[in-house]
Amino acid sequence: MSRKPKNGLLFLALAITLPVLSGWPSAYATETKIEMASVFAARVPVMLQFGKSWCPRCKSSKPILDSVARAYAGKALVIPVDVEVNKGLVRDFSIRLIPTQIFLLPDRTQFFRHEGILQEHQIRDVFGRMGVQ
Repeated sequence: MSRKPKNGLLFLALAITLPVLSGWPSAYATETKIEMASVFAARVPVMLQFGKSWCPRCKSSKPILDSVARAYAGKALVIPVDVEVNKGLVRDFSIRLIPTQIFLLPDRTQFFRHEGILQEHQIRDVFGRMGVQ
């Protein structure tokens, strides 16, 4: 009887150690508590991305978030949300996986939700459907 290699364990080990070894910058470096009242005070559409600095997928999406934030400056907010610091928001939005993106209209209603990574054109498409130019 032959044993199959435990590729899943190898992947898990790489997923945990590769970001540390490669020196990837943290997408959630600020690790600040998000106050939704101040977010909604801007009266613009909002994209919240729930994640954590040790999450490889979250880190890989940082350049995308930075680019979208620059492109929509003054028209929409793109906010990375640290799941460990903002446990209340995790509970309020029923976050089960990271990264998860929540798009909110200025009236605080949820417009769109996605679990996993969104590419820049997909984020732009959602903002476009929200009326952001």
